[in-house]
Amino acid sequence: MRLVPPAAVLVFLALAAPAVRAGEPAQEVAPKPVPPLATTAEAKAAITAFKAEFKGKDVAKKADAVDALGAVNHPFVVEELVKVTKHKDPELRAAAYQNLERQRAIPDVAGKAVMSGLDLKSKDVETITHVIDTVEVLRHRGSLPVLLALCRHDDHAVVRAALDAIGDMKDVRALDAVLELLKELKVEDGVKWDGASASVDTGTAGNGDQQAAEAQARAAAAGNARKGKSAARRMRSAGEIVYMVLKDLTGEAFGSGKDARAWAEKNKDALAAKKKALDAEQKQQEEAGKAAVAAAKAGK
Repeated sequence: MRLVPPAAVLVFLALAAPAVRAGEPAQEVAPKPVPPLATTAEAKAAITAFKAEFKGKDVAKKADAVDALGAVNHPFVVEELVKVTKHKDPELRAAAYQNLERQRAIPDVAGKAVMSGLDLKSKDVETITHVIDTVEVLRHRGSLPVLLALCRHDDHAVVRAALDAIGDMKDVRALDAVLELLKELKVEDGVKWDGASASVDTGTAGNGDQQAAEAQARAAAAGNARKGKSAARRMRSAGEIVYMVLKDLTGEAFGSGKDARAWAEKNKDALAAKKKALDAEQKQQEEAGKAAVAAAKAGK
């Protein structure tokens, strides 16, 4: 049975999460084993059971059906889950995205499916944030161009979520673009954090706009029920998150953009090797995805 805490409780959880300050070591969590890829026969059986259980008006029962379906990794399952992301009920939409995150045997298939048709300028913060969270959990390497584009979204909550995902995925191919953001966010000379508000200019005009942006970020965090490091980080200014992302990508804490660029130049050979490895990982995900789709169509 899926239990959904009240929105007020979610906000409290997001705000009460311990802040991760720049300079503190990140707590690495061992990745879960990648689930097996189901056969097409297994996927069809799961989809048939899902459709039978998804009938009726009981949202909790429907959500449980989505969870059961999401346990099966297969391209046909991805198609069914994507349909549910368009459901009118927000709990069921959230359940669909959460179960798309479980399709880790085929990250390229699931990642491309959730990004398909995404309007990068949409004002639907809930949907965009769900997409960001999904590709982040999947570690979908092909999502980087979309995440970088969302770093320039008009909504601060989207920008923060995209930056957080890039940092969490540790994709050093984003380093040059992140360094450029330092200039755009006017934080070339660094940022300071007092635990309650960021003493940086994030480009927002006036206290009213800043407070609105903070409130919207809190609402987005509550809607996604994020806890721990990401929840705390998404409460901060975009400028400070950029410096946190730089540390994620390099393992170094920088006081200014100049320091970060000097480090990048000094370590360009090592960075090039890491970027090459990530390119290879992305290619492997793409090839595995194509093979899975071909096998599904062949009924294997």
